[in-house]
Amino acid sequence: FNTNKITKTEFNNWGSYIEKKLSTEDYDCIAFYGKSYLDELKKEDNGFLFNIGDCEIKLADGKDLNQFALSYISVDMLLKFWDIATGYKKSKDDELTK
Repeated sequence: FNTNKITKTEFNNWGSYIEKKLSTEDYDCIAFYGKSYLDELKKEDNGFLFNIGDCEIKLADGKDLNQFALSYISVDMLLKFWDIATGYKKSKDDELTK
């Protein structure tokens, strides 16, 4: 979303949205989000890639998701995420104008 931080609430909303959009009749998408996942990520990551605070998650200084995460995802999946992110942003913008 062109930012290096996200609130925990938005992180959970985004995880739920991804599950709904990537699940099909043939398979269910499972996105890892929520307090228990963030607690585990905070422990495992230990500040290497993420700074997980009380209310938000921020990329560690000088870290880039392209290098450490997105480069391991197939082009097809990245394009799906691009479409999903565009739809998510539009749905949030539509909520604000209601």
